[in-house]
Amino acid sequence: MGQKESFQTHSLHTSAQLPAEGISGTSPKPQRRPYWLLGPPSATSKARAALRSEQPLHHPAASVWRCTTDTMQPHAILLLFFFPGTWAEPEGSHMLKLLHFATFQNSTSVLVGGLGLLGDVEMGSLDSRTGNIHYYRPWLRPSLPKGDWDVIESCIKSYVRDFSRLVQMYTTVPYPFVFQSSMGCELHPNRTIRTFFDIAYEGQNFLRFCPDTGTWDQMQHNQLSATAEHLMANASTLNEVIQVLLNNICVDILRIFIQAGKADLERQAGPAQLLLVCRVTSFYPRPIAVTWLRDGREVPPSPALSTGTVLPNADLTYQLRSTLLVSPRDGHSYACRVQHCSLGDRSLLVSWEDSKRGLSAGLGAVLLLAAAAVAAVLVRRYRKRQRVDEERSIPLAEHRSAARDGTAAEQYGGCGRGPPALCPPPEELQFFQLFYTLVLDNVSSAELAGMALLADVPIMVLDPHTWNLNICRPWVQEVTAESELKKILSFSMVGIRNTIRFMHEIATKAGLDYPLVFQIHTGCKLYANGTRWSFVNIGEGGRDLVTYDLSRERWVPQRSTPLAKLMSNTLTDLRAVSGFLEHVFSTSFPNYILMLHKEGRTDLERRVPPIAVVFARTAGPAQLLLVCRVTSFYPRPIAVTWLRDGREVPPSPALSTGTVLPNADLTYQLRSTLLVSPRDGHSYACRVQHCSLGDRSLLVPWGRGWGWDMG
Repeated sequence: MGQKESFQTHSLHTSAQLPAEGISGTSPKPQRRPYWLLGPPSATSKARAALRSEQPLHHPAASVWRCTTDTMQPHAILLLFFFPGTWAEPEGSHMLKLLHFATFQNSTSVLVGGLGLLGDVEMGSLDSRTGNIHYYRPWLRPSLPKGDWDVIESCIKSYVRDFSRLVQMYTTVPYPFVFQSSMGCELHPNRTIRTFFDIAYEGQNFLRFCPDTGTWDQMQHNQLSATAEHLMANASTLNEVIQVLLNNICVDILRIFIQAGKADLERQAGPAQLLLVCRVTSFYPRPIAVTWLRDGREVPPSPALSTGTVLPNADLTYQLRSTLLVSPRDGHSYACRVQHCSLGDRSLLVSWEDSKRGLSAGLGAVLLLAAAAVAAVLVRRYRKRQRVDEERSIPLAEHRSAARDGTAAEQYGGCGRGPPALCPPPEELQFFQLFYTLVLDNVSSAELAGMALLADVPIMVLDPHTWNLNICRPWVQEVTAESELKKILSFSMVGIRNTIRFMHEIATKAGLDYPLVFQIHTGCKLYANGTRWSFVNIGEGGRDLVTYDLSRERWVPQRSTPLAKLMSNTLTDLRAVSGFLEHVFSTSFPNYILMLHKEGRTDLERRVPPIAVVFARTAGPAQLLLVCRVTSFYPRPIAVTWLRDGREVPPSPALSTGTVLPNADLTYQLRSTLLVSPRDGHSYACRVQHCSLGDRSLLVPWGRGWGWDMG
C-alpha cells in the first residue's frame, strides 16, 4: 500500500457560484392523491391554487497615474460564450412553474397576469384584461381530461381573485405597488424533487412556503411581512392543501406534461447571439485602453458593447473585462485591441476566428472548469459564492515579444542548467485519478460531482445534474471506446445509485446527522520498472475515513470512530467489491492508462515556457518589496530563486515564495517576493528554471533606474 494522501489536500482549487436556491430534495410520497379529489375551490382557495408562481426577478473610480518603466504588460485572453437568452434549469431536470403578478393601482384597481412554463416552454397565460386562460401548446389540453382542466382553471381564477382581495383588505402601504408569486416543482435525473412557493413584494422576496413543515418564512423583516406571515400561519387547512399540491400533485402533472410535451422540450435551436469576452489581466500601472475592432475598424459605443471597471489582482496588478454582443454568422471579423504604456507605441491585438475548432475548445473549457468548480464548492458546503468565467486562452506571442528594458520575459542568462528534477518523471504522466464528492443534505437528497485526471490533465467530468460522464478530449473518447473501461462506464449510473444508497444506510446505522459530505479518491500509477501503485481512499467531512489495503483485501479505518469501523467492516464483508477492485487495478486501469498515455502524449508532454516580470512596491519608509511574478508555464514543476549580485539569496524571513497556482487555461503561475532596502547598493534578479527552457534559465533583473517609483 503506497503512501496515503490526506483529503484535505485534494479539494479542487476552483470555486464557483452555485444557483442561489441551492438544490433541496423532497422525497416522493408513496401514494399520490389525484388533485381532482381535493374538490372544487372553497373559501381557502386564495393560496391553495398558488400553482402560479415563480421566484421574483430579483461599480470604483479610476485615478490618473504617471507612466513609468515600472510596468507590467497585460495578458489578453479572448473568452467565448454562448448566451442564448435566459438560463434554463440544469440539463436533464424538468421544472413546472406558474407565475403570477398583480399591480395594485389604487384600492379598487388591480392589473393581474400570469404565465405557465414547462422548463422554458410557454404553455399558457392568464389574460390581464379578460381573466381568461389561453393555451399555447396543442398537446396541453389533451394531456388531461376536461373535468380536470375545469378544476385547474377554477382554482387559478379563485386564487387570483382572492389574493387581490386579501392584499387590499390588509395592506396599508401607499399605492401603487406590485406583488409577484411563484409556485412549482422540479424533477431531477436522480429522482429527487424540489418544490417552491414564493411571494415577492416590489421585486424583493417577501414570503416563502416551506413544503416540508407546511409553514411560512418571512423574507423581509418589517410590519407588512410580519402581518402576512401571521395571517398565513393561521390558515392551517390552506397550508395542508398547498403541501399536497406541491409535494404530490405538482409532480404528477409534471410527469404527464414531460411526456406530452416531449417534442417541444427536445427541440434545440442555435443561439441568436454570441457574447465575445476580452479579459485583460496582469498589467501595471492601472490606466489601459481596451477596444473592439470589426473588420479592422473600431466598434463605436453601443448597447452591445460593454467595458467594465479596472479591478485589482492579488499581486498588485490589475485586470479588465470587455464584452461585445454579435451575431454568430454576421460575416465580420473581430479583434480585441489593448493599449498600455508598457507596450510603448505598439498595441496588443487578439483576434477571434469563428471556427468550429475554436468554439468546441471554448465550450469544452466551460464544461471542464464548471465541473471542477462545483466539486470544490460542494466540499466547502455552500461557502460564499463566486462566479467562474470559463475561458479559452489565446497565444501570447505578441505579449512576449513586446518585453523591453529587462522588466519583461525571456532574457536568458548563463546561470547553468535547469535541474533535471523539474521535468516530471515518466510515472507522473501515467498517473490516473478519480475524484468524487458526495453531499447528502437529507435522507432523500444527494448531490454528486466528480472528475478524472491523467497526470494533471482533466480528461472526464461528471455532470452534477445528469450524472453523465463528459469526456474532455477527443483522444480520450477514442481510447475509452476501445477499452474495457467502456463496459464499466456503461454501468456507472447503477454504481452511483448503489454508492449513494450505501452511504445513506451507513449514515443511518451510525446515527449521523445530515448534512454529510463524503469524498472518494481512487487511482493507479504505473512505474517505468513495471510496478504499479493503486489506492482507494474514502473521506468524510474533509478528513480521511477508510482506505483499501490491496495486499490484504481489507478496508482499514483511518479514524477511531464508530463510523470508520462500521464502514470498514461493511465494505470488507462485500467480497464482490474486493473482487471488482482487484480486477480494475490489475487489468482495467493499467491497460487504460497505457492507451491514454500513447494517444495523449501531445497534451501530456506539452511544454509551455514561463513568462516572468519583476516589479517593486513600497513596503515601508525604508523598505521595498521586490515581486517576481511567473505565469503561463506548463508542466507544474518550477524553480524560482532570487540573485543578489549574481549569488543566490539564501532562505530568510525577507524571502517568500508562494504556492504554484492554476490558471484558467490549464497553465500555472507562481509569485515570489524579496524585502530589500531601496539603497543597499546591491543588484537583484529573479531566476526561473523550468523544463521547457532546457539548459537555459530565465533571468529577469531589477534595476535602480526603473521599477521602484515611490509614487
